[in-house]
Amino acid sequence: MIAAHFTQDEMIAWFYDARTGGDERRQALFEKFGVKSILRGMSVTEQEYSSNRCVIEASDYKGLNFRGVGWTGFVLAEPEFRASGIVIPGADVYTSLQTGVIDACELSNVFSQNKTYALHEACKYAGFPGMHQFTQTGSMLFNMKKWNTLPADIQEILTKLLMGRPARTNANSLINCALMMDTLEDFGTVFVRESPACQRTWRDVSWRIADGMAARSKDFDFEWTAMKDHMAFLRPYLEIQTPYMGKKMTAIGVFNWSAWKKDVLAGIGGD
Repeated sequence: MIAAHFTQDEMIAWFYDARTGGDERRQALFEKFGVKSILRGMSVTEQEYSSNRCVIEASDYKGLNFRGVGWTGFVLAEPEFRASGIVIPGADVYTSLQTGVIDACELSNVFSQNKTYALHEACKYAGFPGMHQFTQTGSMLFNMKKWNTLPADIQEILTKLLMGRPARTNANSLINCALMMDTLEDFGTVFVRESPACQRTWRDVSWRIADGMAARSKDFDFEWTAMKDHMAFLRPYLEIQTPYMGKKMTAIGVFNWSAWKKDVLAGIGGD
């Protein structure tokens, strides 16, 4: 999957849409190495980034040492950001933030990033939305020879069970992340929202990089073209199915979590 701003719904649809062939191509890659791969989970990942610098506009990234996945490094190195994307093992992120080796990171979702890694202790700011890795997938891998020894009905049961997990995995992630926001607020974490212009820059730069890679690789071009076609097909429908959730957060930059929750509740008729 090319990290160029696929939404969660689009990624799920990509894997289960027979027209895209996305899941079949993924499995074919594993089978070359004698491995059976079954999609077993999908979660919203980098919904938040932890930072010791307040980042609102793209220009605020200048000079920032940011720990992230490979695609993050590609994007941040571009002139719009002029930052450094650094790959650091997850176990070293906390101390790297404490000692100033890195200034910010994306590591997981809001719950895991702060409950598991306690990054709120090392960072002043929690930045939203996480623009760096919208979602990720997980697979269960089987030795192909062992897989082929299983009866067909057992293979079918395992496949259905594993492929039915993405929705539940995502629900669990969202629930725990929402609960964690209250904990972060009580701790004193400062919440920041990047400007719409900054968010658009992330998207535009990501697509520019993907287009450049597609121009140099026939295989990459095949996948990227298929993904763009899929987005063009699905996103208009997703847009009309997305309810207007409360008032728009017109304020850019630092925001109050409790006030935001109250504003959203008022928008849906709550107290």
